[in-house]
Amino acid sequence: MPACTSAFEARADSLFSMRVLLSLTRSGTRPWPDSGPICFDASVPRLPAGALTLKFQGRSNMRFWATIISAQMLATVATAQTPSEKAVSILNEVCIAPNSSEAVMAAGEKTALKENWKLFRSEAAPMPFMHNENGVKNSFISAWELNLPGGSRARLYVSVLRPERPDFKYTVCLIQPEIDLDGDDLTQSIDRQFGSAVTKDISGRFKDEKSWFFVEEQSKGNCGKEILLALHQLSQHGKPKTLTFTDFVYPSDWPAADSTRCPN
Repeated sequence: MPACTSAFEARADSLFSMRVLLSLTRSGTRPWPDSGPICFDASVPRLPAGALTLKFQGRSNMRFWATIISAQMLATVATAQTPSEKAVSILNEVCIAPNSSEAVMAAGEKTALKENWKLFRSEAAPMPFMHNENGVKNSFISAWELNLPGGSRARLYVSVLRPERPDFKYTVCLIQPEIDLDGDDLTQSIDRQFGSAVTKDISGRFKDEKSWFFVEEQSKGNCGKEILLALHQLSQHGKPKTLTFTDFVYPSDWPAADSTRCPN
């Protein structure tokens, strides 16, 4: 006669082990309707005490490590940067986070060394975008070629005033990708990385670009510090979008000072 017990007690270290134990208890029931208590044939050799527990613990550990590895793989995928995210990250790390123009240039040199960028220009030059290519060389420009995720390349241009005066600041950083980056992805990357520190320009002044002002400076009436996304849909059609950061402060008696006032 089979030896019977009214309960099968065992310690389960995981939900997986509990399910295995339940499966074992079901396999020991008698097939007719009045099976009564759970029964096991006493003539069948029994495993040493603790063998089942060790076996189940082994399986539980394997599932645990499989879960950890899967989570790590998912986290790696989730944190992989898109080209747009990398471009915005470079703009932030090199040009926006530093608190002075010389710190901007130092950040560019440090990041270039860390990420193996190729320097192709480093020299004194006139202020950019002022239509004075033959003017006084009161700025310093450095430019690097770099890789974006996915194998595409880009160029980063950094220009600062030297020397910089308290009432006159002219810092420009421009990232020019070789391939066109998705405009929505760039916009979302800016919103994610800067959050409430910036606010989008909704004045509609310029149809071929998007821009974000820095809230702290905007509260002072200064909108010369901004992020610009040139769409190149109207002018220079077909040219890859460019991402630019400017930090402009002009002497109050300069006509250009009006250009940094915030739009209504």
